[in-house]
Amino acid sequence: MLWKSLTFLLVLYMNATAQQLPQMRVVDTPRLLRNEMVGSQHRDANNRIAAAIKIISDMDGFTYQSNNGIVEVERSPGVDIVYLQPDERVLDIHQSGYEPLKLILSEYDIKLESRQVWEVKVTGEKKPVPVTILSTPSDAEKILDGKSLGTGETFIIIPGKHELRLRKAGYKELVRTIEVSERQTLFRDLNLQEVVPVMVTIQSTPREADI
Repeated sequence: MLWKSLTFLLVLYMNATAQQLPQMRVVDTPRLLRNEMVGSQHRDANNRIAAAIKIISDMDGFTYQSNNGIVEVERSPGVDIVYLQPDERVLDIHQSGYEPLKLILSEYDIKLESRQVWEVKVTGEKKPVPVTILSTPSDAEKILDGKSLGTGETFIIIPGKHELRLRKAGYKELVRTIEVSERQTLFRDLNLQEVVPVMVTIQSTPREADI
């Protein structure tokens, strides 16, 4: 009974972790490269000349799986050429830290044939990074793109440009545009100016009126 409970909890944890992973996606419509052909040296286990999918991406380090097995992969910066059996129907693309992308070829109107080369562009969501925001006073409320982050100092934020507002009672609101990246994760010297009390004289008629 204990083992069943532990297994159930492990499955729940793995599912929750997978749901938190950023996703990859296909960009634009895949196209057949009519001016490119697979050479006769690229053959599958049945000695058939392979088909190929050229993966173009702003990401590197992909690994690949397919139903019938990968024939070969040629890698260069930003481009992988994946050689497949000509009757292959599915290509799984894996990248560390991302949910795998299952490329069901028929869903993209890709029908492989020997010697043919198809181009597929792939990108991924940007991974959130831990960002430290240091302000004076330190307990000022941090508001990112209109959403309150609270009064802490470290937050998980998706890279890119963001509008940051800092608020605290008795201080003027501070507004900054910040650009978060994997290298730029520390933002400091965000100093709010204290509101200086001003003496105000109010005259009323009659003088005894409540104000």
